[in-house]
Amino acid sequence: MPIDIIGTTPTLTRSGLGRAQGPLTVAYVRVSTAKQELSTKAQVKVIRDYAHWNGLTIHRFYAEKKSAKSLRGRPELQRILDMADAGMVAHVVVQDITRLFRSVREALIEFDRLESKGVRFHSAVEQIDASTPDGELMRTFKLALGQHERRRLGERTSRVLRATKQAKAGTGKPGVQSKAVRGKLMVGRPPFGYKWVRKTLLPHPTEYPVVLQVLQRRQEGQTSSQIQQWLNAQRIPTKRKAWNWTREQVCRIWRAHPEGLPDHL
Repeated sequence: MPIDIIGTTPTLTRSGLGRAQGPLTVAYVRVSTAKQELSTKAQVKVIRDYAHWNGLTIHRFYAEKKSAKSLRGRPELQRILDMADAGMVAHVVVQDITRLFRSVREALIEFDRLESKGVRFHSAVEQIDASTPDGELMRTFKLALGQHERRRLGERTSRVLRATKQAKAGTGKPGVQSKAVRGKLMVGRPPFGYKWVRKTLLPHPTEYPVVLQVLQRRQEGQTSSQIQQWLNAQRIPTKRKAWNWTREQVCRIWRAHPEGLPDHL
């Protein structure tokens, strides 16, 4: 039976870890934010299914409750790597290879160091065999893609924050956007991204950043269907607090902002 002890340091003995004999098979799960796509329990289920179909017995799970850019801020992962370096771990299983490392350079160093000692890393989703040249290439590509996406997300978040400050300062361009940031008096239901404040249209604190992300994705060439799927996948509510965006609602945002993104983005 698997020993499901989350984030507990094992007691080291000459015979290995606890009642287990020889090198262990351990699993690592990590949750970056409260709205993580895969929760800890979901990651555990994916890993258990993978282990079952591949003849592995997970002796212990380690869960990282927070994310960090380096290993120093991820004690559970560091504990696994130290155990593997000491010859106590033979297999490390994760739901996705990007759950392990945020830096491609850091990942390649650790993989090269530990795999030379016989440690094998398993990704339950990709199921990449890194012992082959093609598998090693695919794993590196997957890590690089994840690093690239995180950096782009960081840049996009910074742009949204800058745009929100500019909107409050009233430096927009003609259209609904600039009318709102200048507090121009309008009538009717406010469009998504804006709200009425004493009969004056102003940027909505949570909806307006979403508008900027929609316009950014449109500028990058995404279609209304792609943006619709993204909004629904992120569980972003519509103006009526519904969870089912339509293509027409996405197009309304475009039509309300014919000037696209502000020049300062």
